[in-house]
Amino acid sequence: SYETGEDLTPKQAIILIKQISMKSKIVLFLDDELSTMSKYGDYAIHCNAVCIDGVPSLIVKYVSVVIGPIMELFLNSPHILYLDACHTADGTKCALCVFRDMNGKVQPLAFSIFDTESAFSWEGFLECLKKGGLEGQSNLVFVCDHAPAISKAIRIHFEDAEIVLCSA
Repeated sequence: SYETGEDLTPKQAIILIKQISMKSKIVLFLDDELSTMSKYGDYAIHCNAVCIDGVPSLIVKYVSVVIGPIMELFLNSPHILYLDACHTADGTKCALCVFRDMNGKVQPLAFSIFDTESAFSWEGFLECLKKGGLEGQSNLVFVCDHAPAISKAIRIHFEDAEIVLCSA
């Protein structure tokens, strides 16, 4: 469970984001007023900016990574993506997006780590995929299981994409 704290002002949060992203070259997507920040790389961390015991802090909700060089490979392959999540021994969830390249080899495109498999976490993962290179792509096909959160997130970020539900 996450600690709670007093919300930072947008100005305080921006200062904190700049300090972190300058050191790590990671962009942070935040709730509410700061959700329009642009992405500078292939990594995204969604978190809440709070003040805990007077110290500005960021509480991580999920981490998503799009593998940049692999995105180019995908864009030159059939636009079929496979999405699924697994559960780790410590209870963390890991979402994975893969595709088959022109040689039929399975290639990882992106992954996300989150504490609960929810509509919020899937939407964040697909938002990262969209901003990581899928925005504006047509003829996308997503193959996924019957989890309603995945289909809902696909509809939000890729409204023209086809969704194929796997039977297993």
